[in-house]
Amino acid sequence: KTNGHLPENFVVTLPKITVPEQPRTLVRLFERLEKRLSLAPGALRMEMMVELTQSIVDAANKLIDEHAEHYGVDDPWWNLDPNHALPANVRIGGLRGRWKCNLFGGNALWLAGFDPPRYGNTGKGDYPHANQWYKWSDKYAKKYGNKVHFQMVAEVAPESLPEADRAAAVLAVLKQAQPGDFIMVDHPGPGVSDGGHTRIVVSNEIGEGEGTVTSAMASEASALTRAEGVDAFTGEERIWILRPNKPRK
Repeated sequence: KTNGHLPENFVVTLPKITVPEQPRTLVRLFERLEKRLSLAPGALRMEMMVELTQSIVDAANKLIDEHAEHYGVDDPWWNLDPNHALPANVRIGGLRGRWKCNLFGGNALWLAGFDPPRYGNTGKGDYPHANQWYKWSDKYAKKYGNKVHFQMVAEVAPESLPEADRAAAVLAVLKQAQPGDFIMVDHPGPGVSDGGHTRIVVSNEIGEGEGTVTSAMASEASALTRAEGVDAFTGEERIWILRPNKPRK
């Protein structure tokens, strides 16, 4: 009926996902169908329902339970991602003295069955700084020549707003965060090297601003979960809510 062309914005919804193997199987089926039907690679797109994000929460909690001591600033890192530029399953003392929030986020994605963003987009290599992950979202990936790894759920630049308007703007963004989403921030300052910060949402009880969002993250001392209110975000330069949407094949 469509003469070999897909309808505009054609998306297949995969509901009630509980394990990463389910979307991987659908991706492989898409690839076979694209070849059989002479469709361009990537023409068949998937929309995943939220159940899969529980695997990200579980992965973040696993990192805290088993490797919390490897995510403090003064600690050696223990990498679990074999496709990272650094070796896996060994203590990496060379990262002592460095914040590891982006490493925590990347390893959680890997454990959950997702493909973390990487500089170079080759499927192997270093994770971007936390304040660069937005460049792998569906909103910005094309502009920066990257592959899409996230849906951009919401973003805001609190520092650019009048101080009286910041709390309401931040609240509007935080209310959209779901468990398994990434809250990425860019701290005030001109460069990339400060890195920003990575949080993985565990639960969201922010309400109308009186509550908190609980996130898993690396910190100065270790990996941990922390409940934070709106005030924890109003001083940031930018905030992005990213929803992972690229499971590994």
